[in-house]
Amino acid sequence: MKRKIYYKIIDFCILNCLSYTVASLMLSILSSFGVVQNMDYRILLQLFFCMTVFSLLATFINGFLVESRWTRFLTGLVNGTVIVLAIGGGVFHWFPWKTHYVVLVLLTFLLSYVIVYGFQLLENKKAVDQINQILMERKNNGRSC
Repeated sequence: MKRKIYYKIIDFCILNCLSYTVASLMLSILSSFGVVQNMDYRILLQLFFCMTVFSLLATFINGFLVESRWTRFLTGLVNGTVIVLAIGGGVFHWFPWKTHYVVLVLLTFLLSYVIVYGFQLLENKKAVDQINQILMERKNNGRSC
């Protein structure tokens, strides 16, 4: 049980750092083109708060409630959309509630989410390949698993 919790904490930290990094880069790029307001320390701290809430919910939902890959993808998408709109737009007032701003925010979030999800899939595949390699080596050496 302790090992499972340890791995959930590691998953949370990786997801949080990766989500924050991707979102920060996306917003920095949009900011450099004048599409969004200039980035300052308050926005970065607010973004970190949003990504932490997202990562906590995703870790809890994915780790304890959902098994299917596609269900995880969709619940994470809904989870993130609600956080970005409710906290980012409603609490932190990152954008005005006009259609074109909301669409831009949602597209930016969707792209960020797909990038982060893709990195997670690649990391999971890497872990599976490493485990399979160890099992094959053990099998070839005559040791049972």
